[in-house]
Amino acid sequence: MNVHPRADVYGCLVLAVLWLVAAGCAPRQPSGGEYDSDSAKETLSAALDAWKQLAVSTLASREPPIRFSDEDHAAGCRLVQYELTQPDRPIAAFENVPVTLVLQDTRGERIEKQVAYQITLEPHRAVLRTEP
Repeated sequence: MNVHPRADVYGCLVLAVLWLVAAGCAPRQPSGGEYDSDSAKETLSAALDAWKQLAVSTLASREPPIRFSDEDHAAGCRLVQYELTQPDRPIAAFENVPVTLVLQDTRGERIEKQVAYQITLEPHRAVLRTEP
């Protein structure tokens, strides 16, 4: 077989780049050992309680601050009630946490939704909606 010598070099470079990209895309494990499920639940409850009390803007000034992102909150819905679907189940890193929300939309109608959040503790606390 007559293979150009640069083809082997390019092939190795492509494999090296793909390996580096794949390594960089892998989820990072939380620093400091085990993921703190209790802190994750407290963070989720703090964020949802703030939404319920119309005080989401105060989350950024808490110690530690909490970033909160939810599409229904952004759309102007009011949180009337929430319940963790599996309250006794420990929360793991990079795991969706199912929550039942009772919302009041901008027209005053109540809506019940099953949603999920991911809670990040490191390097900063965040509660991010991951499922509608």
